[in-house]
Amino acid sequence: MNRADEFVRLYNELTDRLGREARLQHHVSFVELVEQAARRNPVVRRNISLLRDYAELRNSIVHYHSYPGEYVAEPTERTLERFRRLVDQITNRRRLYPTHRKDVRVFDAEEPFTDALRYMDEKDYSQVVIRKDGELKLLTAEGVAEWLQSRAKDPELNLSEYTVGQVHDSEKGEKSAVMKRTQTVDEALDLFSETALNRRSCRIFAILVTQNGKRTEKPLGIVTAWDLLKERDEG
Repeated sequence: MNRADEFVRLYNELTDRLGREARLQHHVSFVELVEQAARRNPVVRRNISLLRDYAELRNSIVHYHSYPGEYVAEPTERTLERFRRLVDQITNRRRLYPTHRKDVRVFDAEEPFTDALRYMDEKDYSQVVIRKDGELKLLTAEGVAEWLQSRAKDPELNLSEYTVGQVHDSEKGEKSAVMKRTQTVDEALDLFSETALNRRSCRIFAILVTQNGKRTEKPLGIVTAWDLLKERDEG
């Protein structure tokens, strides 16, 4: 199979997948399918301009050839490989669970602050998960620093006298989000990007993964923006 034939095969595979996801019973153009899919699929949304370009390339391949196997336009190997990866990302969307399944240590709000601090040091973590008022929350190194700064002038400060919940009171806004296990890695990446760009929202340090995306549930995993960026670079 030459590059043009493989490109068309991948294109048809993607068209069929997007059509089934949209549950469309009538024929619509590939570009329209892409525009509809972009509303719910982060990968499509981030690559909508590129997918439109691929539609034009497909039309050139299909409509302008003189003999079978002889095409006026043919994708380069680099273009074909890029399209392969994109089709795979769109059609095989990885879920947060089990992709980022992890045993999460949850500290009760009444536990000694020094226990959490020691755990952060041992694991080299910049945040820990706590349960406060029945909900999952995040205690961050930034919040700890704020708390310590507010007590810097106390000559008799004894860290062992404070609880995790008391220190968490210094956190400025909730720095975690919660997503349900069936949501995708790309949706998580989008959420990190949106909060980073939105000055009105609190910066998200981690996403907690639970069964139904509720803070009252047991965490099934945790993921940070660093985890996702590292994963994307390695891929």
